[in-house]
Amino acid sequence: MYKVLFVTSEVTPFSKTGGLADVSGALPAALATAGCDVRIVTPFYGFIDLDQFDFPSATLLTARTIDLHGRAQPYRFRRVVLNRRHEVFFVECDPLYDRPGVYVDPFTNQDYIDNDYRFILLSRAALELCRVSEWIPDVIHCNDWQTGLVPYFAYQIKRAGEWKRTRTLLTIHNIAYHGLFGTETLHRISGEVPQYYTP
Repeated sequence: MYKVLFVTSEVTPFSKTGGLADVSGALPAALATAGCDVRIVTPFYGFIDLDQFDFPSATLLTARTIDLHGRAQPYRFRRVVLNRRHEVFFVECDPLYDRPGVYVDPFTNQDYIDNDYRFILLSRAALELCRVSEWIPDVIHCNDWQTGLVPYFAYQIKRAGEWKRTRTLLTIHNIAYHGLFGTETLHRISGEVPQYYTP
């Protein structure tokens, strides 16, 4: 039985802007049916109302803090069990996710200016969840640019001597969206990242 960590910025029936959400809802369910132990990690956006879904009450897990290169950001997980081998862990962080849109402010039709922070947090929190729960994934399935840093962060864990058998996979659902940011974002990720950047 494989342990699969599925990291995504949207997932049906909770959040959706396009086909990514449909895949994020259907593929983990199919993997769980096939016998895999699947955990989905996704943001808890402000418009998500868990009361409207026929799932057991969400469990709140211990609050944590991540240092986003000098910016201490508290967050916590909200856990929903879909079935015995299929769970959703929402990353709850009101300053970054309690908004009416997923990527774009619906009132201005502009991308949120801190989308880099928002999805750096998602990427790091997903791996932190595994570490604190001592649940080591065999496969980490990342989706689109929002989780494109997960393999880099996972590599740092492997370089430290952990998770040696863990493999990462990045699926690009829409190549039109690249997640382009200025070079200052590199310093928000890690002090080491600029060595991998070539202008």
